[in-house]
Amino acid sequence: MSASARPESTAAVAARVRDALRAAVSRPPDPAPLAAARKRAAQGWAFTVETQGQLLSSWLAGDAAGLPAEHLARAVRGAARGDPGGDRRGARAPARGAGRADEGPLAPRPARQPCAPRQKPRRPCAPQAFTPEQQKRGRQLIDAAVVAHGGAAKLKAIRTSEQDGDVTMSIAGRELTGETRFLRLDPAQLAYTTRFLEFEHRQVLDGSRGWALSMAGDSATLVPSDTTGLLALRAILEADLAHLLRAASDPASDVAFAGRADMDGQSCDRVEFTARANGRVRLSLDATTHRVVAVELQPTPQGAWRDRRRWSEFVQVEGVWWPRREARELDGETVSKTMLRRLVVNGPVDTMLFKRPVVVRGEIRGVE
Repeated sequence: MSASARPESTAAVAARVRDALRAAVSRPPDPAPLAAARKRAAQGWAFTVETQGQLLSSWLAGDAAGLPAEHLARAVRGAARGDPGGDRRGARAPARGAGRADEGPLAPRPARQPCAPRQKPRRPCAPQAFTPEQQKRGRQLIDAAVVAHGGAAKLKAIRTSEQDGDVTMSIAGRELTGETRFLRLDPAQLAYTTRFLEFEHRQVLDGSRGWALSMAGDSATLVPSDTTGLLALRAILEADLAHLLRAASDPASDVAFAGRADMDGQSCDRVEFTARANGRVRLSLDATTHRVVAVELQPTPQGAWRDRRRWSEFVQVEGVWWPRREARELDGETVSKTMLRRLVVNGPVDTMLFKRPVVVRGEIRGVE
């Protein structure tokens, strides 16, 4: 549901939208109109992924939401049955994401949780009970990691970071090579861009609002971010090395030692903590250098971590050691590999990236 209004009418329109939403959830919809709406949605869904650009955009949205790599294939099978949500077996509400691509367009959205169980609510997503010794050891390890990456003062001094790199994505067994760019500006601005062939997808967070701009050739589409999309963008903003270490080293964090493990033959210390935007986080620290070599998010009720990023080839920029290479896995499958070509910290910022474009009939006519 969306609405537009003049600034002086915003409060009145928001009140009407709120009343309409309350009325909609207070009583179940009539079966006949609901069935007709589901049929129209199923029949029209295929047109939303008709071009290669639309298909890639839909896959990226689901990927950002933490869905498995084959989520679009499930949706295709579901559309053939009149259910654009696809096969829901094994699907789950993402802990963060730009939209619930695994559910039908009329399905209700539950409140955001650190992770969402499939059945009745339980407490598997809550942090496990750590002993005082584990909490003390976790604090020591994070302190060592902060020193290993340049020190608390250097991390705190980071106001902006810009990362340009080459990315290879694996989609349904095929590899697609493109470019990626992250521009982070504290406290609440992010511009995340991916380019593949003639298709460009840009996600922007500008304080309390956000949007996604897709461009293919001369055609452009602008989609404002809803509440879930804003949470997803905030999670991306705070998922880099600097933000994670600052969050883990905060005196109020619940960081704790979670054991040792081998990663690619490398002995690592694991620490867990709860991040404001990303929920439960597990960092793997090289047992010798204490650098962060892996980040894991989205723990499942069964104890597995769905989203893992492996970091390597560190380079020092503005006194901080950053990873140049990243390999991302979802549910154990590699979905992307990124190699940075350029990394700038506290450099000049192109503020035009945070100006919301005006798109009229597929053309960009300027900015607001």
